[in-house]
Amino acid sequence: MVTRTTDKIPEYYDEGFLPWPWPENEVPERLPIDMKQSESIKYLIFAIGIYLGTRLDLFLDTNIPIRYDPNNRRVFIAPDVCVSFNVDPSVIRETVSDSYDMWEMGKSPEFVLEVASPSTYRRDLYEKPDIYAYLGVDEYWMFDPTGGNLYGQALAGFRLVDGRYEPIDVAPNEHGLQSGYSDVLRVQLCSLERSRISELEEIQPNLSLRDDYNPAQMLVQDPQTGEYLLNDRGLLSRAERAESENARLRERLRQLEQG
Repeated sequence: MVTRTTDKIPEYYDEGFLPWPWPENEVPERLPIDMKQSESIKYLIFAIGIYLGTRLDLFLDTNIPIRYDPNNRRVFIAPDVCVSFNVDPSVIRETVSDSYDMWEMGKSPEFVLEVASPSTYRRDLYEKPDIYAYLGVDEYWMFDPTGGNLYGQALAGFRLVDGRYEPIDVAPNEHGLQSGYSDVLRVQLCSLERSRISELEEIQPNLSLRDDYNPAQMLVQDPQTGEYLLNDRGLLSRAERAESENARLRERLRQLEQG
């Protein structure tokens, strides 16, 4: 499935595959995100953004067209999540608005991820791997919020080796979540079954996960600490817990001072 390569991307254009031939005056700034995809995408963008910190050379975005032919801006591919390191900050500020133009950025992204939807999963499986390999994207990941009904498995990752994608091992982690390690992001990407949300929140109380009613949702685990990266609600919950603990300690100190 993901071991084919091509020497000429125009073959896809000629045969009607991706990238789509958008009319020149109708090139979208952003492509619409399927509702079933949105929570996983928003979580990953937020969590990875917090985890990687304030790197000025980091490009992190969702659903942005990657354009790679300076002579034809209609030719592009738009991953659900795109990560690129070591990008000139001035180029990010001055040239990135509605697309990732590889001739401006000077490089391909290192990491892309697709989230399955009924309208796009076949392209994710059979067309996009060749294009991402051609562009030199180091890692290609796929997450299926249906739990595997579309992709065949909830989580799959592939690493570029000599121009071809090879599978990344995905296996249960210490909590039984299907998990694979991203060399690019240096994190574990995980799939959490909806039925196990409350169980995992007992293990890590500040998670505060959103239930998007999909059979599976995505989590990112810090391999150093073993903790899962928090969403915005989780960060707020952690801050509130810390403030509550600080208030308790202040009150205890006041009591001790009063004898």
